[in-house]
Amino acid sequence: MTTGVQEANDAYLHMLGYSRAEAAQVQWDQLTPPEYVPRDEQAREEIRTRGTCTQFEKEYLRKDGSRLPVLVGGALLNDKSAAVAFAIDMGEHRRLQQEVRAAKEAAEAANRAKSEFLANMSHELRTPLNAVIGYSEMLHEEARARGMTDFVSDLERILLAGKNLLALISNILDLSKIEAGKMEVLLERFSLPDLLKEVTATVTPLLHKNGSTLQVVCPAEVGVIQSDRVKLCQCLMNLLSNAAKFTHKGTITLQAGRELRNARPGYVITVRDTGIGMDAEARARIFEPFSQGDATTAKHFGGTGLGLAITRRFCQLMGGDVTVDSEKGVGSTFTIRIPAAG
Repeated sequence: MTTGVQEANDAYLHMLGYSRAEAAQVQWDQLTPPEYVPRDEQAREEIRTRGTCTQFEKEYLRKDGSRLPVLVGGALLNDKSAAVAFAIDMGEHRRLQQEVRAAKEAAEAANRAKSEFLANMSHELRTPLNAVIGYSEMLHEEARARGMTDFVSDLERILLAGKNLLALISNILDLSKIEAGKMEVLLERFSLPDLLKEVTATVTPLLHKNGSTLQVVCPAEVGVIQSDRVKLCQCLMNLLSNAAKFTHKGTITLQAGRELRNARPGYVITVRDTGIGMDAEARARIFEPFSQGDATTAKHFGGTGLGLAITRRFCQLMGGDVTVDSEKGVGSTFTIRIPAAG
């Protein structure tokens, strides 16, 4: 079996810079840098013994002495008179890979810069807004005390708008701090039943607004838990608030208990509702930032689509996770699992 280039197509000749007449005089070894000779010999042996060789990457020496990265392979003709080989120019492929990698790194750097900027702006954004809310509360109380009913409703609107804006900013800043790696977990020991009582007391007005009822199931033996109390409280508030928002004259059940999962002790907390539920498409993206069930849901119920994304991130920071099981028109069940610390 000769090692010369007996025939080549125009693309092959153009790739290497040879004319057809010149290529007829070129031997394979003339196209191969010394470091690739052993692999070429291995390929020839594979073709002799098996009739074909495994594709592999190497470099060709072009006529002008430059190197060209290629993907090559070969096979023996049926009459065994010669071997046919192919070579794919990998230079353009590698250039595109480098461009994609550079674009990805630039996007990630921009995202980190954005997250770090928002995380660092936490104090600057919240402080003036808290002042607006504080003064609004003072004016609201004074207007009520003086019987200035014409001002009370307007001040209530200002106060509600301020609190809603503060909640939105807090969610965005929390997400940005998580992405910037600046969110810390602060472990402490606290009573889980007491935490559930605190959360349910806060969310009760939302439940009454839609005429729903709340059932709480938390055995006393659940007792004291060691975790991040603030983050767990916020997770439960997000889940219960969503359940209250999407359930009309239904039932919401909050249940907590201990469990042994993968031989590790932990806690499981579920929030189950009989609300509007979700289809498979909505379930698949429900934990993504700024994602909501669909356009109709977003328009009718409002919200930013950050609560569940933050809930999942917080649960993962605490070593656990949150999952959802839902059926459209039937209801949803969100389950938080966190390990027992220590």
